[in-house]
Formats: sequence, structure tokens, C-alpha cells
Amino acid sequence: MRRRCVDGLGLARRAGALVVGFDKVVDALQHGQVGLLIMAADSSDGQRRRLLPLAEGVSVATCLSRDEVGGAVGREEATYAAVSAGTLALRLERDLRRLAGILGDVPSEGPAEPVGEDEDAGLSSAKPLGADAEDGHLPMASQRVEPDGQPLAGESDEPAQSARMLTGPDGARSENEDDDAA
Repeated sequence: MRRRCVDGLGLARRAGALVVGFDKVVDALQHGQVGLLIMAADSSDGQRRRLLPLAEGVSVATCLSRDEVGGAVGREEATYAAVSAGTLALRLERDLRRLAGILGDVPSEGPAEPVGEDEDAGLSSAKPLGADAEDGHLPMASQRVEPDGQPLAGESDEPAQSARMLTGPDGARSENEDDDAA
């Protein structure tokens, strides 16, 4: 599943539907052109706090590392990327949501209500994810876990600042996880 997500980012890049780098992502968010925001799992908390207010109504994924995001876009590392709104963003969001589920980070108050024909994927194509939530965000668990379900050392039980984030552990994955393409 992880490989599928990285390949999806590469496809978005080749299709011209991806911008990479903090400043370019900020510009795309300010112009309302973003359907999915990717922030590397090992990105700076300070820059995350600067980006999240701009990402109102945009799904945010943090389950890929800098190396994985960079590899997808032909760089050694990349921390921030934004996929243009559209079908590619929706497909990549679905795959990233599945990856987050595999990694053990599931919505703390249940998945978004499915809308439309893609109900089995738990995606909403007619309204923003979590639009039923008071703040318009889908609460997601912020605690990252080991493959056996135990919390990573130093992780807190506090809810995530941005409830729409699809998260995953930094590098904590099994050897077979890349082969879980479904």
C-alpha cells in the first residue's frame, strides 16, 4: 500500500497536478487549488502549524516520510506537496487513508460518512471529509503505534491539532507492508 501511495504521487507529478516545496504549497493553498496536502511524517511542527490554517477544507496526509515523498517527485527528500483538486487527489487520498488504517491510525470518532458510489472506500466525494464535525474536520487519532498495536515511545494520547490528518508512524512498518497493494 505504501508503494501504491508513492506511485500515486509520482503519477500526480507526471500529470502536472503536484506542487512540491513549502512556498509553492502555500501559494497553491492560498489560491484554493489543492485537493490533498501531503506533509511528511517527519516534517517540522512549526511549518505544520503555518500550513494547517491555510488547508481549511483540504485533506491532509502525514503517513509518508520525507524520503518517500522525495522519491516520488525525483528528489532526495521532499517535506511538503500538494495535489490539485480532482480525481487524482481523490484516488491518492483513498490510498493514503487505507495506508493510515494499515498503520493503525484510524478516525477517533469513526470514518467520514461515505457519499456517492465510492462507499466501500469510506470517502466523501460530495462534501468535505468530516463536514458533519463541528469544526468541519474529521477527527483522527494522533497516537502512532507499533505494528503490534503498542504506542510508540514518547507518544501522547492527546487528539491531533488538525482532525483531518491521515497519519502513520515514522518508519515503523513491517517488511510486507509495501506488498499490500489492494
